Amino acid sequence: MEDFIESIHEELIKYDNYLQNDLNEFNEKLNLTRKNLFNYIDRQIELLKKIKEEYKREFNYLDEENKKTCEINQNQFNKLCLSINRNDSNTTLVSKLL
Repeated sequence: MEDFIESIHEELIKYDNYLQNDLNEFNEKLNLTRKNLFNYIDRQIELLKKIKEEYKREFNYLDEENKKTCEINQNQFNKLCLSINRNDSNTTLVSKLL
């Protein structure tokens, strides 16, 4: 009977070792997965920051170009108005200017 109990005890120790090994393996894989996922997320965040900066530069450029174009258009409109005002007695010329 004592041998039987000892045998069972040894088997239980083996199973305990298996369980510990499984737990350790699981924890290692979980930690590796966590690390890899967080690294991936960090890389994506950096990529998105770079993309955001590119779009900022592009929108700033477009904003500046739009301001220049608006200024040019306003100057041309002002010149047209001045020409019309100077020649308001000459309806033929005013019609051509419009």
